[in-house]
Amino acid sequence: MHDTRIKVEELEEIFYFNGATSQHAVMRYKDYIHPTGLPDTTEIEALKLIPKLNHWESATGILAKPPISRIYKLFCPRDIQPHWGSTWSVPEDLVLLRSSAFAARSTCEEDYKWVLQLISEAHKTIGRSLEERVRELMTTGFLGHCAKLLGLKRGYNGSI
Repeated sequence: MHDTRIKVEELEEIFYFNGATSQHAVMRYKDYIHPTGLPDTTEIEALKLIPKLNHWESATGILAKPPISRIYKLFCPRDIQPHWGSTWSVPEDLVLLRSSAFAARSTCEEDYKWVLQLISEAHKTIGRSLEERVRELMTTGFLGHCAKLLGLKRGYNGSI
């Protein structure tokens, strides 16, 4: 994800998170960009992400997974927000696993469809309220936002 006014080949620095998927993406990016030279790649800690996004520079990118990477633009400077997007990606399979005990149940197929329906409904709900949730997170703080997501009747006040 980056300011799409800048070509992916022209990025000067790429941030990534620690993890197997990110390290794989960094290697794939280096393979992709190798003919034109490599930008700096820097691991970023989750706690430093929002301050970094608040002062984002156009020639910088971040390797991150959707859907959360789509909200990063809301933390970026206003001139970058309309241009925030992805111009390069690494395919990654998303799999839904089930145990043999689950598969042996007489209601397995119905349960499987129910789980997929829940996933679909959650996806729609998240997409509709994403900007509202980001605004809430920035104004009430992380713990207050988590308390609301968990369905607590009162906000977080140091104890739950």
